[in-house]
Amino acid sequence: MGVTAEELAQVIDEHFFEVYNGHPIVHHLGDESHPSVERIWDIANALRMLRFNAPPLKGLGSDDTHNYHVTGMKRSTAGRGWIYVRAKALTAEALIAANGGR
Repeated sequence: MGVTAEELAQVIDEHFFEVYNGHPIVHHLGDESHPSVERIWDIANALRMLRFNAPPLKGLGSDDTHNYHVTGMKRSTAGRGWIYVRAKALTAEALIAANGGR
């Protein structure tokens, strides 16, 4: 992880956090030396709400597709993560409005 939960929490103008990235070399679960992405999200949101009086970060996930015509899970292929939005229509304006204009 290139940023700590504490650093992430301080970016008050940010509204989203990528909780899942489907690229095959992203290590979401962490290891002995690094917290999981989910743990970083939890810590950042606790700090934002308790210390900075800021709203929590909304989680996003994507498949981070780079290889559209290659098969196999060792490549960055489609179908690993999705972003759901409750919008009234499939337009840029409706998608933005569904997130409160952000």
